Amino acid sequence: MFIVRQTFALRSQETPAALTIARRAPTGGAAAVAAVAPAPLTPAKLEAALQSTGLLVAGASAMFAKWAHGFQGHANALPLFDQARFA
Repeated sequence: MFIVRQTFALRSQETPAALTIARRAPTGGAAAVAAVAPAPLTPAKLEAALQSTGLLVAGASAMFAKWAHGFQGHANALPLFDQARFA
């Protein structure tokens, strides 16, 4: 997972980041290519991935709901909270 969050001080005067992700070719010939090739997808791997994705969605929505509840007492403000709360 790769998450990027960009903030601006003066959005009208700043340029958003232009990001790219590129896969580099492995060095060392065919053996190196075979070493980094992913294993075939199996039903067990797919099931495990879907279960972990469900946990991520449930956990993220619960976390954001807690944050929203905490922010309700601060209309039109973004108070500083303990960073450990957001970890």
